[in-house]
Amino acid sequence: MPPSEDHEITLELFRNRPELARKVAAEVFGLDMPDDLCWRMGPETVTNLAPQQITMDIALIGSSANSPRRAIIHEVQRKAGRADLERISYSWPEYVTSIRRRFQCPTTLIAMCPTPSIARRVGTPMKTGHPGFDLTVLAYSPHDLKPIVDTAEAQEWPEWVLLSSPAHADAEGTPVLEAVAAALQVTDEEYQGKYYDYVLARLTDAARHTLETIMMSDTYRPQSDWGRRLWSEGEAHGKAEGKAKGEAKALLAVLRSRGIEVSPEAADRITACADLDVLDVWLDKVALVERVEELFEGPTAG
Repeated sequence: MPPSEDHEITLELFRNRPELARKVAAEVFGLDMPDDLCWRMGPETVTNLAPQQITMDIALIGSSANSPRRAIIHEVQRKAGRADLERISYSWPEYVTSIRRRFQCPTTLIAMCPTPSIARRVGTPMKTGHPGFDLTVLAYSPHDLKPIVDTAEAQEWPEWVLLSSPAHADAEGTPVLEAVAAALQVTDEEYQGKYYDYVLARLTDAARHTLETIMMSDTYRPQSDWGRRLWSEGEAHGKAEGKAKGEAKALLAVLRSRGIEVSPEAADRITACADLDVLDVWLDKVALVERVEELFEGPTAG
C-alpha cells in the first residue's frame, strides 16, 4: 500500500528541515546530540549484498568536517496492530544496522505515532533473538512535543509548531493557534496550503474555528500570494455571513410584527440559513404568508 498523503506531509517537514529530527531526539528523549553538526538527508534505500533493497522513511546524517558523527532514522508509524508490530520488528533493526555500517557512526531510530497509546506499543522492545540485542524504538506522539506559544520561536521552528499544535490547541488555547499562523507566514508558499490543511484536519471543531478566525483577522498580515488569497476569501465569506445574519434577523422581525407564531425550530432554521438567495425568497414571501411553515414550501426550501 503506498504511503498516505498524511504520512508524506509529516515526513516532508523533516526533509525540509533535517535539524528537526535532532531537536526531537534531544528535547523529547534527552539524547546527547551535538549542536555543531551539519545535518543532511541520507539515503532512504540501502542495497544489501543479496542484492535486496530496504526502504526506510528518512535517514538523516549529522556531520562535521565532512565526517559522519551521528545518524537518525525517522519513521512515521500510524498503526500498532499485531501484524504491524511484527513487520517492523524484522525491518527496523535492519535499518539501524545498515545505516550504522554504511556511515560508521552511532545510529538512532525514532518514530512518530499519532497517539500516545500507539507510541507506547511501538516503543516496546523488539526481540531479535540474540542475547542483549533488542531494539527499543524511541517512539513519540505530538503530545510529547512541547507547545510553542511565542511567535518568534514559532517562526524559528515552524515545523515543530505544525507537528505539535494539534495536540495542545485545546489545552493551551489561542496562543498555540496564533503560533500556527506565525509559522505559516515563514513557510515556503509551495507548502503553506498543504500544511494549513494538515493542521486543520487534526483540530477539534472549536480549535479549527479559532484558527480560521485568526487567519482572517486584521492582526494576521498575509505575506504571500497564498495568504492573501486565503485572507480575501475569508473576508468575502465574512461579509456574506454578516449579510445573511442581518437578513435572517429582519425576516424574524417581520414575522413577529405580523403576529405570526415562530416556533424555536423555525427560528433556528431561519437563523442557520447562510444562503442569501434563499433568504431573499423568504423575504419576498414574508408579507404574504399566514404561517411560518409557508415560507419553507416551494422549490426554494432552504
